[in-house]
Amino acid sequence: NFIFPGHTSFGYHTKNKPSKVDGVCDKCGSPLTQRKDDTLESLTTRLDEYHNNTQPVIEYYRDMELVRDIDASKAVDEVYADVAKHIESVK
Repeated sequence: NFIFPGHTSFGYHTKNKPSKVDGVCDKCGSPLTQRKDDTLESLTTRLDEYHNNTQPVIEYYRDMELVRDIDASKAVDEVYADVAKHIESVK
């Protein structure tokens, strides 16, 4: 992922959304920079942290039947309805 700090809502991806000219912002022509935390090493660390610290907590609460899985690939209004339904079920 590459970003230009002047465009807070705009970014590039080397495969999925590359800039027209490598390393140059399509909007203003400024150089693009890679986020410091966007490296294989950083990703590996974050995944290790998830598997070692977060996943066991999720499984603990799943065993108590307090975790609900929500399909977030649906339309926003459908996801919202699913979340609301699950919140209501634990009241």
